[in-house]
Amino acid sequence: MKKSIRTLALALMLSSTALANDIYIDQTGDNLDLTITQEGSGNQVGTSSTDVSISGDNATIVINQIGDTNTVTMSQTGDNFTLTLDKTGNSNDVTINCDSLAGGNCVGVTIDKTITGNSNTFTTNVGENADSGGASITYSVTGNSNTVTNTVDGINATINTSITGNNNSYSVTQSGDGSVLGHGLTHTHTGSSGTFSFTQSGDSDKIINMTTDGASANVSITQTD
Repeated sequence: MKKSIRTLALALMLSSTALANDIYIDQTGDNLDLTITQEGSGNQVGTSSTDVSISGDNATIVINQIGDTNTVTMSQTGDNFTLTLDKTGNSNDVTINCDSLAGGNCVGVTIDKTITGNSNTFTTNVGENADSGGASITYSVTGNSNTVTNTVDGINATINTSITGNNNSYSVTQSGDGSVLGHGLTHTHTGSSGTFSFTQSGDSDKIINMTTDGASANVSITQTD
């Protein structure tokens, strides 16, 4: 199944008000191929009360948003979920949930996010209180004052983050038992006044490979047995 949605926010020439596009999807079934493109400000892909709900295995989703104050709120249930998200603009908000409690295990999840802009907020929850094995999450952030939060309930999530800019905040919480090749994190950073927090849990493995470049970075690392 392949679906492509392209929306364009239009400016009203006779007033300062802009028309925004709202997209709500409730999809059930395997092998979904979905592309969403939005240009302009104030666009929404789901909301906190009516999100984009995808249920099924082998879903491939691409979301592109260009503009300011755009939002994405999406809930995925199923295995082998691939999400590619490209956001350009300021003051955008993204929340991605992969909820194993609703029927899938969120096994083999791949999330690739590219963020360009300032004062954006991105939240990713994978597994949500159940093991989600084999998650791969990549962030590329360019800009200032962005906040990125990852919570992974799994035993072997590979998380790679590249951040360039000032006053950015990034946190990762992983849970579940490691060994062998469980947990893991790779982090690079260029810029001043960054705040970074990492928490990894479970037995063994727990790997952090971090490079931070810039003044006044605040880094907290907790690893448990």
